[in-house]
Amino acid sequence: MHRARGVAAVGFAMSALTGAVADAQPAPPAAPAIDDSNTETARRYFEAGVAAMQRQDWAEAVNGFENSERLRRTASVSLNLGIARHRLGRLLEARAALNDFLANATPAQHAQHDAEVGRLVSEIGRRLGRIRLTELRPTSSTVTVDGQPAVLNDARELTVNPGEHRLRAEADGFVTREETIPVAEGATRPVALVLVPVAAVVPPARAAEPSATPAATSGSLVTRWWFWTGIAVVAAGVTVGVVAATRPDTVTVAVPGSTTGRVLQGIQGGGLSW
Repeated sequence: MHRARGVAAVGFAMSALTGAVADAQPAPPAAPAIDDSNTETARRYFEAGVAAMQRQDWAEAVNGFENSERLRRTASVSLNLGIARHRLGRLLEARAALNDFLANATPAQHAQHDAEVGRLVSEIGRRLGRIRLTELRPTSSTVTVDGQPAVLNDARELTVNPGEHRLRAEADGFVTREETIPVAEGATRPVALVLVPVAAVVPPARAAEPSATPAATSGSLVTRWWFWTGIAVVAAGVTVGVVAATRPDTVTVAVPGSTTGRVLQGIQGGGLSW
């Protein structure tokens, strides 16, 4: 392993990162000058992300590269962002960033990094989980996963990161169902979402009973306040029982960690590739 002279720009990290890695490709021909006031700010965010990668602070690296990308998108930013997200287990987002690199890289960057990027994208594909919707009633239900609309493929599957996911299904006239399910790495989790009509869980209103004047005897049960209080408590208990019976169960599972065993080395010095 050799250390690049300039600031590190790209790093495929392994468990014990021993040196900075770099993407020091020759700069492409200069484009016509553009008055872009965001460029220098984007560069500073990029350099902050690189520094965070060197100390293996992956969350801070993601923050730097995402801020840089919002201002100026480049292949180097996409590649670094994909690597840092991968280390945090954000596999879907990592794959999207790596695919951006493949779409926007220069010929020299393709020649240096495509093989490793391809292997990493394949690894991510094997590790991603899937949720398969085996049943949905009513079919008009709106389904979200982790607060986002569920976009299913032809097999009624949704690709997700390994770990816990919150499913929610709702439809007019039905009790909303929400539950948390675990999805293991590379596994497909079948889920049936069958909503219960509101009318099935809400008891009908009781008809008013005709009033009657109780016998004016001091010993009658109906004249004692605690008798009516007891009925109210029992009725309240029934209502609580009905509501509790309709609440969905939840399942908790630990999210597995992730590592990768490849390192891309910088090949030339000469400063930061931007």
